[in-house]
Amino acid sequence: MASTFVALASSAAKRLPSFDARGVCVLTCALAKTTLQTRRSDSPSTGQSRAVSDCVRLLAAETASRVARAAEGAFSSSSSRGKEASPASCFFSARDVAASSWAFASLDFYDAALFAALAKASAAMCARDAFDARALANVAWAHAKASAGDEAGRRDLFSGVARALTRRAAVSSDSDMPSRDIANAVWAFAKACHPDDALFDALLLRVQTTDPRLERFNNQDLVNAAWAYAKLAARGAQALFTAMRATIKARADADAFTAA
Repeated sequence: MASTFVALASSAAKRLPSFDARGVCVLTCALAKTTLQTRRSDSPSTGQSRAVSDCVRLLAAETASRVARAAEGAFSSSSSRGKEASPASCFFSARDVAASSWAFASLDFYDAALFAALAKASAAMCARDAFDARALANVAWAHAKASAGDEAGRRDLFSGVARALTRRAAVSSDSDMPSRDIANAVWAFAKACHPDDALFDALLLRVQTTDPRLERFNNQDLVNAAWAYAKLAARGAQALFTAMRATIKARADADAFTAA
């Protein structure tokens, strides 16, 4: 199955200019998910690994080009006035930018130019409040994992994500901001060494209001949240540890934690 998909993806990647933006994004995400599944099940062959690498490079170049044009406002009415406008389908939406960021980080493809373009576009989209909570968490996770691009652009990105996510924490429903997104977001800010008291306070308040004992957090999310608040010495760390203590004890007593 994986080899068949890689062959199809490689063929498609050679015709990327004819794809609309959603198609490029979907192909990248599908390749990332297939690659992750293959890593868990078996080791890919040398030929398959080479084909994946070639495909990822083509996808990255196409994505960087389109995202850079979108970040410069190439599809806005002001930029297209007086000249033929490019079709909106050529450019990445907020959903496409977030998903592509996740996919390339999951593929361990940390190209500086690509992530600089994604960071610039993401920061602009944060300012327009274009991302939902899941997208914000994925963008932060991807850029923290990749740690690529220029430092100033990364700072602008994390500042923008922090402001947008703080706003979302106050208004999102439980289904719009589940525990996984909260854990991934705080992990990302700690990994990127980007403290933000307002964000961490808002997320803690949300947890205290909707899930006081963090019972909806799985084991990995509990560990990630605790690590993040501790690493950044967030002012709500002690309150978080107190809140999760009973849940951790109950799971430890039930031998629900793994050693690794």
